[in-house]
Amino acid sequence: MFKELQTLLKSRHTLAHALTKKHLYALGLLLILLFVSYAILQSAIAQQRDDAYLVNISGKQRMLAQRIVSLSQNIASRKFLGRDYLEASEELKLSLQELDFIHKSLRQKALHTEGFSLNRRSPLYEVYFGSWNLAIKLESFLGEGVRLLESEETEETLFLSQNLLEMWEGDQGLLGVLELGTLTFQLESEHRIDTLQKTALGIILLIVVVLFLEALFVIRPAILELALIEEKCKKCLNKRETT
Repeated sequence: MFKELQTLLKSRHTLAHALTKKHLYALGLLLILLFVSYAILQSAIAQQRDDAYLVNISGKQRMLAQRIVSLSQNIASRKFLGRDYLEASEELKLSLQELDFIHKSLRQKALHTEGFSLNRRSPLYEVYFGSWNLAIKLESFLGEGVRLLESEETEETLFLSQNLLEMWEGDQGLLGVLELGTLTFQLESEHRIDTLQKTALGIILLIVVVLFLEALFVIRPAILELALIEEKCKKCLNKRETT
């Protein structure tokens, strides 16, 4: 009788040890899932900052390019009428410098994102070096702006200001390209948010499945087994008391 009770208690101890081991495995899996979730979230937050920067800076590009066209028209008309254009020239110079700085920063960034994914290049790379060819268009636009700034002849200034206007508003001009670029960055950002939400939902569902499987195949059988051992122990104790 005592030997049988010892065997039951040993079985109970072995079962508790096995349950602890399995629970630790499940806990380890959950920790891995949580770590992956955190890494994905941090990556998404960094990407969102990058997306917001692209949307804002492309909007600023559009504003500066439009301002340059407006200033070039102002300078040309003032030269033609024999009025002072020094203030407008200073503002044009600053606008050209700022647009050039933004252009070079985004151009470099676009080159770094060439290998965006296995299937496609980044939207920024496509805008700058793809069919839209923003890199060449902006460089030509900036070059014309510098030429106008340095021009001393009224006729040449009028010609260059008209050139800038056509480069801005013409077919496949900067106006359309920059607007499409901003829209593309916004849509890409929305797509990334949607993908992140689906990924987060998938991880949550996976965690729920792991918890469910642990409850079904680890905790429930262990509880039933412990209950059976407890019942056998009680029977052994009852027999011992009766004897």
